[in-house]
Amino acid sequence: MKTLAWLVVVLVALAWHQGVAAQEEPKGPPSTARALAALPYLSSTVPEQRVKAEKILEAAAPGSFDKLVEELPRQSRQGREILLRILANTSHGGRVRLCVDTLTRQEAQRVERVIAVRALESTDTNLLLDTLLERLRQKGLEAYARSQCQILLGHIPGARAQGQIEQFLLEAKDSPMESARLEVALLRSILQSGASEPAWTRWQRRRPEGPRCTLRELRDALAALARPTALERLEAEARLAELVQGNVLVLLAMAGSSYAERAAFGLGAVRRVVPESMQLSTLAAMLDLVSSAEQDIALLAIDVAVACAPPTPEELDLLRPMCSADAVARLESVIQGLGRGGNLAELRKRHARISAELRPLLQRKGALDPQARAIGRDLAQVRAQLDYVETAWREGWQREFESEVLGTGRAS
Repeated sequence: MKTLAWLVVVLVALAWHQGVAAQEEPKGPPSTARALAALPYLSSTVPEQRVKAEKILEAAAPGSFDKLVEELPRQSRQGREILLRILANTSHGGRVRLCVDTLTRQEAQRVERVIAVRALESTDTNLLLDTLLERLRQKGLEAYARSQCQILLGHIPGARAQGQIEQFLLEAKDSPMESARLEVALLRSILQSGASEPAWTRWQRRRPEGPRCTLRELRDALAALARPTALERLEAEARLAELVQGNVLVLLAMAGSSYAERAAFGLGAVRRVVPESMQLSTLAAMLDLVSSAEQDIALLAIDVAVACAPPTPEELDLLRPMCSADAVARLESVIQGLGRGGNLAELRKRHARISAELRPLLQRKGALDPQARAIGRDLAQVRAQLDYVETAWREGWQREFESEVLGTGRAS
């Protein structure tokens, strides 16, 4: 009987304690002070503390957005990434500007850029366009911020965005790299828009070497890439290759698509057809994808970049202000790792030239001909040197970029 009485007392005490705790628990979102107090726990090694801090900040973010944005640069790398993800995915109107600020900051790390790009996919496109145009109209805008804003214009479908890009194209006609970047942004916007036949027709008129198909034909072929069977996808890829005709600008626009199958097709195709005149623009586009795309697309972008030739010192000077600081530093490390192996672009040309010279000679006179044997020895020497430089170039990208894309060996 006494045991039962004690049990009743304990239950009443517990109920009273829970009632008092519920009354003391503040209603509504956590205060700004409580949110700021939770910030250090984002970098905690204790999972429970980190999860609790994230919940507090997620609830407080809409009401304390501006103050939390001010605290963002003061956080450790892990805390900064978590806080950025929380802020970028709130309902607060300032999240668009935050994402644009992140992407236009040259020192931003890959994870921060991926978070920002992913968050922008669910934002109001009109607000995003207004934010980008406001930034592009600023006087003295840095080259990196300008290039990123131009790339982001391609994320926005619709005639308004396409008209603005066409206007910027007229202003950039004396800058080949900027023109190529804007052309790709325009095409990306066209391909994801529902009704952009007028813009597509204007682009075809301006680019007579481009695909002659209608936009509807191209969009139907792109949609077929997502069909369920492998045979249907192979047919769609063959149809797309026939329509695109190896146009690098269209392929780069596909490579930047948010649809994985379209991006994979574009990257796979551009790796085989990129001409010498588009090498630098293609390399710049791949550096951007490696720095901001999802993991599988970033790895494919590395393959395309390896197919390009290493930039010369003059070309590197052009790339430096338009690519993220981390990407340029890694690229410079790769180039230094090539050592004195030789110029990869020249070696590729020389190998192709000697191969073209040797093939008909072998067909006419055979392998025992003295001239054919001499050319064969030259080809073997060039191939050995080419293999060395190709391997160093490929392994450099794997060493410097794949580790970051895969998230291995990251600094805390």
